[in-house]
Amino acid sequence: MAGSQRNTYSVIVSWAKIILPMVALGLLSTVFLFSRQIDPEAAIPFADIDLEERLREQRLSKPNYATTTEDGSALTIVAESAAPVLDGDGGTAENIVARLKRTDGTTIDMSSDSGRIEGTKTLTLTGNVAIDTSDGYKLRSDEMISAMNRTDITSPGPITGTGPFGDLQAGRMHLTVPENQDGILAVFEDGVRLIYTGNSKGSEEQQ
Repeated sequence: MAGSQRNTYSVIVSWAKIILPMVALGLLSTVFLFSRQIDPEAAIPFADIDLEERLREQRLSKPNYATTTEDGSALTIVAESAAPVLDGDGGTAENIVARLKRTDGTTIDMSSDSGRIEGTKTLTLTGNVAIDTSDGYKLRSDEMISAMNRTDITSPGPITGTGPFGDLQAGRMHLTVPENQDGILAVFEDGVRLIYTGNSKGSEEQQ
């Protein structure tokens, strides 16, 4: 009886040595079979992202720039975001707010949808550009260019707004502060139209 049990045990062990390796081999083959059927695009849904482009787009959030101009004015520039340009010195920015405060207390507030800074020399504002000064000018244009080392702002295209004397329109504008003088000098050119609303009793349109 004992000899019969030992024989049965030996048979089971012998078959196990054959069957178990075959089962393991089958499972391994199945793993490789399924791995060859995986769709790489489905496995990595973001494979189409241009990683190189992402690396080039080095954006800054809420950048803040401050400097003092040659004439002693304090210039501050804040934007929602900014990125360096690849073809030169400077960068682009979105939702820009800038302030130029002169030593006499006069302030010039500027804002735009976007813009570009050329090194430390010029700030070009584009899209819904607004300039408000503490001495009464509220001006609007599609583009304005401001020097960053002195008080000098130019609108190369049409401009509208109001000034100390009334409502105005012009083809272009140059706003600056003369040397050794206080206050802002604004020069309007090309088809200037002014509706005078100063201390007179009526209104007058000049062209």
